[in-house]
Amino acid sequence: MPSIDTARFLKPLQEIGDLVRHSAVLRQRTAESQRLMSKFEFEFAAQRDAVLRVLPAKMGYESVDAMIADLERVHAKDNPVAASNLPAVQVLRTQEKRRPRHELTPEIRQKVIDLVNRGKKESEIAAAIGISRPSVSRIKKDEGLSLRRRTTIGAS
Repeated sequence: MPSIDTARFLKPLQEIGDLVRHSAVLRQRTAESQRLMSKFEFEFAAQRDAVLRVLPAKMGYESVDAMIADLERVHAKDNPVAASNLPAVQVLRTQEKRRPRHELTPEIRQKVIDLVNRGKKESEIAAAIGISRPSVSRIKKDEGLSLRRRTTIGAS
């Protein structure tokens, strides 16, 4: 009777055993990962809910419903299709107020022209008159002064 090489048969069985053990380890790690993910999702949801609970009051609303209604109105204002279904709403800036616009009277325009002709910079003119630098630039453009280059004495 021929002799059987048991090592030849045992090696694949050992490999199968190793794979089964490795599979069990992977299942354990997967279960631990899923447990940690569930814990993280729960903690994240709790933090998110805490932030959302105080958000309406922080933004100046009495309730979540009031904040949502205002957001829907603002969206409708920007969306012509939705705007036809809701009343117009003026959005108030709560944190930052715009400076009041200055009426650019003929007197102000003349002062800007005089200062430009004296060679003053736009920022200096704006500070001296009390208007914005873009307003000075616009007046210069309207008067055809924006392309004029300053010449210095002795320049050729």
